[in-house]
Amino acid sequence: MALHRAGVTAVRNGPIKQPFLGPPGMAYRLPGGELQAYVYADAVALGRDTDGLDTTSVSPPTMKINWVMPPSLITENNLALILLTRDPRLKQRISRAIEAKAVHGGHP
Repeated sequence: MALHRAGVTAVRNGPIKQPFLGPPGMAYRLPGGELQAYVYADAVALGRDTDGLDTTSVSPPTMKINWVMPPSLITENNLALILLTRDPRLKQRISRAIEAKAVHGGHP
């Protein structure tokens, strides 16, 4: 798992659903935040859901979401991650782990 190799401990928190994303996701508790993972059939399906999202608020332009922490959207191929954290180092570690996963293959 890419997060584990990056030194990020993720504890499965259970299924989650966002109204603006097609597939159900899985939430993970992280030290200093939460990660929501959504796996799509392919990158085209992911793009249909994520291309129109506001990158700052990680929401459709017509929807206001009150996230518990600042959100970040990280996408790679058919994987969409919503990271909720106030820790810029955690955000950087997860982004790098997902980029490395894309280059070397494997699971998030």
